[in-house]
Amino acid sequence: MSFKKHFSHIDPSKVASSRMTAAEFRQLNQSQLNEPTVTSRVKGSNLKGAVTNQSSVVAPAWHVIYTKEISRLRSQPERLSSDKEYFYQVQLMESIAQAYPELEKLVNASPNGGSRNRFEAARLKFAGLCKGFPDIQVCVARSGFNALFIELKKELSDYRSLKAALKEVSFEQHRCRVSLLEQGSLAVVAYGYDEAWRVFQAYIAGGELPDEVLSRWDEYDWQLLAKR
Repeated sequence: MSFKKHFSHIDPSKVASSRMTAAEFRQLNQSQLNEPTVTSRVKGSNLKGAVTNQSSVVAPAWHVIYTKEISRLRSQPERLSSDKEYFYQVQLMESIAQAYPELEKLVNASPNGGSRNRFEAARLKFAGLCKGFPDIQVCVARSGFNALFIELKKELSDYRSLKAALKEVSFEQHRCRVSLLEQGSLAVVAYGYDEAWRVFQAYIAGGELPDEVLSRWDEYDWQLLAKR
């Protein structure tokens, strides 16, 4: 029996972040073998059902953290107006979490952007953070694509003009977008919550993607427009 198969029942969330002794690992292995489990399929999902541990402790719904943050931001209009991209991204994550709870471990946000001290910025860089990597990563294959990547910007109406909005995408963000496209993933720049949500829903449903998003750069040379 392979190592991977032998320990496939172990829940990684129950493994402490610090190094474990061999005796502790064997104890964890044995304890989880004895735990009752139930196999379930999320209604409306076309993903395989997951094995979950029966426990009296129930984790809060995925969307709750985003709902609370949206409420906090709306109570502080000055903060909301100064960081609209962040607000739109939290909105998008809330919608995904509410409509597709089965994707909780398949959707990730990149820690690019935001403010941080030089030490933390250097630490992230040394750990492998890729400059310009898209904001949202959806690790689900659909319609011949390996995954979906969304670089989220403010709404087009938040900019002085269309060209000003297009210039907001950095050279490194374009490089990542093009590289991901070349590797068989769908990578797009979405302006605002509504556009990003339409892209996400169409992708997950395997439907027709918004043409204005897919063809946005056809008439422009992104290398000349890109913010440097």
